[in-house]
Amino acid sequence: MKNTLDFLSKLSIRVKILVSFVGVLLSVWLMVVTITIQNTKESALKSYKNEIRSMNRMVADTTAASFKNLDFDHLMESISWLKKDTKVVYLEIFDSNEKSLASYNPEQLEFPYSDMANREGPQFFGKYLLSSMPIIQFSQFSQQETFSGTVFIGLNLTELDQTIWSQQLKSSSLALIILVVGIILMVVISNQISKPIINLAMVSSQVAEEGKYDLRVKKQNNDELGVLVDRFNNMLSQIENQNRTLKNINEELESRVRERTQELEKSKEDAEQANQAKGEFLARMSHELRTPLNAILGFSQLLTMNTQDSLTDNQKIQLDQIIKSGNHLLSLINEVLDLSQIESGKIEIQEEEVDFKVLKDEILNLVAPLAMDKEVSLIDGMNIATGSLIVHADRARLRQVLLNLVSNGLKYNQPGGKVIIRHQVQDDDRVRIFVNDTGIGIEDHQKDRLFQPFEKSHFEDSGVDGAGVGLSISKKLIELMGGSIDFESKVGEGSSFFIDLKIAKDTTQSKSEGLDNFSIEKEEEGEFKVLYVEDNRANLELVESVLAMRKSVRLFSASQALLGIELARTHRPDLILMDINLPEMDGVTAMRILKDDLRTQNIPVVALSADAMQSDINNALKEGFTHYFTKPINIKNFLKFIDEMIKVKGI
Repeated sequence: MKNTLDFLSKLSIRVKILVSFVGVLLSVWLMVVTITIQNTKESALKSYKNEIRSMNRMVADTTAASFKNLDFDHLMESISWLKKDTKVVYLEIFDSNEKSLASYNPEQLEFPYSDMANREGPQFFGKYLLSSMPIIQFSQFSQQETFSGTVFIGLNLTELDQTIWSQQLKSSSLALIILVVGIILMVVISNQISKPIINLAMVSSQVAEEGKYDLRVKKQNNDELGVLVDRFNNMLSQIENQNRTLKNINEELESRVRERTQELEKSKEDAEQANQAKGEFLARMSHELRTPLNAILGFSQLLTMNTQDSLTDNQKIQLDQIIKSGNHLLSLINEVLDLSQIESGKIEIQEEEVDFKVLKDEILNLVAPLAMDKEVSLIDGMNIATGSLIVHADRARLRQVLLNLVSNGLKYNQPGGKVIIRHQVQDDDRVRIFVNDTGIGIEDHQKDRLFQPFEKSHFEDSGVDGAGVGLSISKKLIELMGGSIDFESKVGEGSSFFIDLKIAKDTTQSKSEGLDNFSIEKEEEGEFKVLYVEDNRANLELVESVLAMRKSVRLFSASQALLGIELARTHRPDLILMDINLPEMDGVTAMRILKDDLRTQNIPVVALSADAMQSDINNALKEGFTHYFTKPINIKNFLKFIDEMIKVKGI
């Protein structure tokens, strides 16, 4: 059954219609033929039965009359007409004692007379129909009927079969003609039904495969299929119009996208140019600001270190204000440069494994003088040993962040207050570093603005100088290192800043390189020769004044790079101080020439420049500078460096 259904499902709709119609017509034809034959047969049999009954009645009546007159010869003449009927093949007349009075049996047939006598109506025996009729005599005298005998008549049904076959042939012929006409009509009708459907299927398939919505199905009828074709064509028209509209919209959208892309590319180029211009402007302004600031702070520090000519108390106060203002201006320049680098994405984070105890001790030692000056207790709440807490971070940047947090805790505190640094190891292999203070606290409505650059409204009444970018820089740096920073605060009770950092799995500490790697030639015992290449007279005089504090130092100077190179080749100094921005030839190019010369390649070259951006420092160190001092120089650190160089030489 399933296979038949699968086979039928693969046939076309036209074939399905033809098969259905042919099946229906054949069924009707068979039914009509069967019913016709059956009716013909029943009608013929009924006719035969009626005929044999009539014969029996006539013979019985004739025989009864003959019995009355006892004229049996007349009886045989009276029934001789039966012999002329070809259907009659048997006639037998019995008296009441079952004695045959007359007989006609040309085919010598035998029938069960006793059974027939007990049955009513004609009976079939093979191809014969046998009927019996009793002979009844009526006595007028006694007014009674008397049984006198029985008449048996048999008919041959061969003619009946011929009649039925003839009738069947006529019926079949008529039905066949009707079947053929029906099939012809069916083919015509199926074409009228299937052809529009086939055309509809072909067009829909072509539309689906090729997307040709301009195709249409030809309408052939005005019936329901014609309505379907009209609806389908109307649908294609709507889709075609929508596609045309959509195509126009897409083309317009693509045009707008191209225009917008060009605008965005132009905006990006403008932004990059503006960003580059800003960076160049900040770098230039930093250089221009640091150059005079170097002389201001340098000579101010020299004045404070001068023990020969004493200053009045008023002069010392004024000098302290100069140094304080200069340091504040220097801090502001550094912070603005850091913020600019972070926002432009030019800052580089170099993660390493940092021993937090070493870093923490370094920071506490640095801020200890500030804590004493502010009369604030600086408490180390971290009970850790060296190498027990190693974090993933950029050491210099982490130092900058922690130094900013601890310094803020001290600066915005009150006499007798506390600043506590502690830690807590988290469950997710991270450590949280806390810097708690008992300072003025931060109001709730100001907390959301705390990490925004140049926002220091919560410290406006504190009397502490600052640009308001330190916390913004700290947040960005910590996030670049994969950490986070946040805080909790209550006004009048203090604040608790905390940063989350990744703990290193491998606690092996990296070794730091120091001045032991310098290779310094010894030429003259007891004299340390320094060559300073600088085109700014004030900066040159400042370094001369600083190095004059060391009796073992002999200073040579040059205002141009080429002259400096010649002096280096001639005097073979122990150390070369090189400004980066020099006329005619920059300091980096001059350093390369010195490194390529066998006479000067082992002399350490130290950069002294107002270019303070970290990228400038990193590039200079990569080029081969031994060290990098930014202007304004910290004279104490500079002298410490000179002293270490002198110590390495053994003077």
